[in-house]
Amino acid sequence: MERHAALMYTSCGWFFDDIANIETVKIIEYAARSIQLAREVSGADFEPQFIADLGEAHGNRAEPADGARVYEALVKPSITDLKKGFGHYGISSLVEQYEPEQRIFSFRFERKDRRIEKLGVRTLAFGAVDVRSAITHELLEGMFVVLHLGGYDFHCSVRERLPSADYEALKEKLFGSFDEGSTRHLMQAIDAGFDGNNFALKDLFRDERRKIGRLLLRDALDRSRDHYQRIYEESRDVMRLLASMKIPAPDSLKHAAEYVLTARLEETVAELNVGEVSDVRLGEVVAAVLREAAMIGCKVDLSALKHAIERVVHSRLESYRSSGDEARAESALRFLDLADQLEVRLDLWRLQNLFWNVLNEPAEKTETAPALIGELGNKLKFSSRVVQMRLRADLLR
Repeated sequence: MERHAALMYTSCGWFFDDIANIETVKIIEYAARSIQLAREVSGADFEPQFIADLGEAHGNRAEPADGARVYEALVKPSITDLKKGFGHYGISSLVEQYEPEQRIFSFRFERKDRRIEKLGVRTLAFGAVDVRSAITHELLEGMFVVLHLGGYDFHCSVRERLPSADYEALKEKLFGSFDEGSTRHLMQAIDAGFDGNNFALKDLFRDERRKIGRLLLRDALDRSRDHYQRIYEESRDVMRLLASMKIPAPDSLKHAAEYVLTARLEETVAELNVGEVSDVRLGEVVAAVLREAAMIGCKVDLSALKHAIERVVHSRLESYRSSGDEARAESALRFLDLADQLEVRLDLWRLQNLFWNVLNEPAEKTETAPALIGELGNKLKFSSRVVQMRLRADLLR
């Protein structure tokens, strides 16, 4: 408590353009922690008066307009305790592989028991965990239950651990309700067994909340990709027939086909970016995808291909600049040819700047280099006269 009371006087927090700036918010967080600890050890609640005092500190923005609103919007959601940390652990344990002894930020967790079952899209986890603050060393011998109903719908309850017999009886009761398939009965059993310390995904620590959100989003995208793939495979022949008869396919089928073909192209581009596919193979895949798109009457998004070609050509030119290996320049030229064939309009300015450096740096060049550089200059929209002048000047050095 004294430590945070001292930290709230950190000097940078008192010189601010606006009370909602990060430095000021931070010292208010220190003050909030001191207030929290004072309440826990003495029962004295300084928060109402503190908020009233902050309300007198006006900011320079319309919102949050004063210190009280800063406290409610930016500081209060960050206040945590053992049970909130425990709720974070319970929810995140469904998507993270935690060790029996795990540290998360300023909390240490020691797992005593855990049972998890999945039924369709629903998942139920129940367990016993000791939670200890790494700073104050206070301890909660707790128990938790988490019900995941799919997507972002998490319900977590925590409490002090019951005696062993009562703990086991509650665990069997909850999993019995879970197996029956009635979510309503299960929620009623959870409410009866726990004492109102409930948490959802929004209550997780921000960094972990974002991480779990990304994991859940990836899972949702994987399911949608499978769904579109199935629609495309089942309707491909029908769409080909409709296209041959010049009858427009329904938008729902076209969207599925465009999604699948674009995803196929993006997967190949990703392989190209890590060097797992050659420029020749990329050309073959692109040609096959565009041919299929034409046969079924849909379009493919080539934006990922555009960015990939720009990156690869830049990489190849940079490699040629440093090593003089003409194979790298020839590879860059093939990718530029591919962009022309597909009518993909590249943003050339970065490539042009790099090519100009290549053109002006003194270096020994082979007999075939002038012709190769001339072709690159032509693809990159340089004047052939300027390129030849620079090459002749290089020979005269």
